Amino acid sequence: MNNVEIKITGTLSFNNVLNFSIFSSFTRHFFSVLFLLAMVMSYGSNQHGPFYIFVPVFSLIFYYWAIRRSIKKSYKSNKVLQSQFKYLFSSKGVDVSFESGSSTTSWNDIYKVVILKDLIAIFISSNQSFIIPKSWFSSSIEIENFENILTNSLPKNKIKTKTFFIF
Repeated sequence: MNNVEIKITGTLSFNNVLNFSIFSSFTRHFFSVLFLLAMVMSYGSNQHGPFYIFVPVFSLIFYYWAIRRSIKKSYKSNKVLQSQFKYLFSSKGVDVSFESGSSTTSWNDIYKVVILKDLIAIFISSNQSFIIPKSWFSSSIEIENFENILTNSLPKNKIKTKTFFIF
């Protein structure tokens, strides 16, 4: 293993948190919306008026608005999430420091890593993760070096690349 170290610093934006939240709960939201649409469609199956089209569209817009509002409220109330994060990635693991503390996690303790189009999520458990926007890296070479650290430090089954549309 090589001794490459990558240092990045950044502050999470609301959109970073929103995109990650939508990704991480996509399945739950997808089936909720599907259930809602099925209920509306079954109710309206005998009627073919504007109500039949308006309610599903309005329901989807309202559902997205409610999720976005909930995430925004949570983001605004979490000062740690809004603080600056400093990461150091090496062959040993992940060091993260922020305004109120720091943490060191060895690669052996990483649950999984999910690489999205604009974000990288390093899960330390099934519901806790470090969110790292790719924009925090200074270049595509630095992202490539980071991915090499991942490949050399984690089993292949713990690294997932997801293609996901982000709002």
